[in-house]
Amino acid sequence: MSTNEDDAMFWERLAGMPALEAEHECVLRRENCCLQVAMLREESARVKAKHRGGWQRENERISAGIAAADAQLTKLNERIKELRKLQHRIAWRRAVEALYGQDGVTACLVWMEQQAAVC
Repeated sequence: MSTNEDDAMFWERLAGMPALEAEHECVLRRENCCLQVAMLREESARVKAKHRGGWQRENERISAGIAAADAQLTKLNERIKELRKLQHRIAWRRAVEALYGQDGVTACLVWMEQQAAVC
């Protein structure tokens, strides 16, 4: 299975998960990407130290791997941020609803919308 297929399957599977579980999966995947980048950088340093023939081609391959992992890290970090905001909004809504009921939630949302229009 190619990396693109693996990524597509990951993002598709993630779409069907609850926010907390999806965040956990993203964090695990981010840790895996960070480890992959560290291993590629170590390999690059080892290749450069040997100065063997064709090391530039090898270094280009490694650099491409690092760039791909960095792109994946950017996507994961954005998704983690979105999921955490979603969890915060859900927790806020549940807390307001528990204290003031659905009418309180509605009133808070109206007030927040009015404040956003003023700012």
